[in-house]
Amino acid sequence: MDLLGYYTAGFFLCLIGEPQEYKNCMVYRSPNAFPTEEICQASLVKQGEMLWYMFDKESFEVVDIKCIEWLPRRESI
Repeated sequence: MDLLGYYTAGFFLCLIGEPQEYKNCMVYRSPNAFPTEEICQASLVKQGEMLWYMFDKESFEVVDIKCIEWLPRRESI
């Protein structure tokens, strides 16, 4: 039996028109966790739509979106 990994969706946002550096950007990690990368990726569209309820669409742009693997998938012992 395979033990599943642990993935979260990460959004990298930066201020529009500003250099992409530490003071102008932020990472938002979704509060949701997923057992597989495929499920995480499928959730990115819906989470991306909800992102704009928390951040000003006129001020920030999404620079990158990733499913981040925190715990790698393991084979059972």
